[in-house]
Amino acid sequence: MCARTGLGVAGLPVGADPGCRRTHDRFFPLDFQRRVARERLGLDVDVIPGGHLAALSRPAEVAERLQVYVDELQEQARST
Repeated sequence: MCARTGLGVAGLPVGADPGCRRTHDRFFPLDFQRRVARERLGLDVDVIPGGHLAALSRPAEVAERLQVYVDELQEQARST
């Protein structure tokens, strides 16, 4: 799952990972990740398939999702 607005937003705690969340992460189950992102960051998330190290097992999907975030942030910056 990936946070829609987390990248580059002031006030995020250092080390916060507002990025992609994984459907098969046994260390941090998806329901837990959703709850924490909502409660602590006020963010909804996008979900991608994969385990705890999705960047290694599904690098293309993670890169595509991160590019969407960059594009959205650039569009927001142009419109302000």
